[in-house]
Amino acid sequence: MQKILYVIILSAALITARYAYCEDPSTFEITDGFYPSGWMGDYGDVKVDLQCTLKPQEGSYCQKWTYNARRSQGSGWASVSWQYPENNWGDKKGRDLSRFGKLTFWARGEEGREVINVRIGGKGNSLNVGRGPISLTSEWEKYTIDLSPEDLSNVTSGFCWTASKAHNFSGCTFYLDAILYE
Repeated sequence: MQKILYVIILSAALITARYAYCEDPSTFEITDGFYPSGWMGDYGDVKVDLQCTLKPQEGSYCQKWTYNARRSQGSGWASVSWQYPENNWGDKKGRDLSRFGKLTFWARGEEGREVINVRIGGKGNSLNVGRGPISLTSEWEKYTIDLSPEDLSNVTSGFCWTASKAHNFSGCTFYLDAILYE
């Protein structure tokens, strides 16, 4: 019995040490706590590769999003929101991200003429902040959204992109990487 208790205590200490010394508490990556589960509009027009190896900005992978603008649900736009918890449309409590003052992300278009909008928050959130339209280039660019004046105590939609047929008549392919709260 003493050995089991010792193993449990040692395991708890190692797990705590891992989180205390290995994670950077000054940043929070969107993929570590939110889920791209909020598909909206012409969601049938969207394809994704969350582990794209084609020129990631950082690390081994980036996200590749393709919107074909066929209006499969009749909306003329498509959007994907990273939600917490998964599939949370504002009816459950979100994450408290009050310790952060900005959101940064890297983006590029496949050809360099793609247009997207981004948003944080919305219905059921303590904030609703957007940026766009953003005209992407074919090279990686870093974007920053100042969140210092915002209430981040209840964030259910940590990041959301939108692409429309109006801005991307034939559709678009774009890449995202290193979406961070800092």
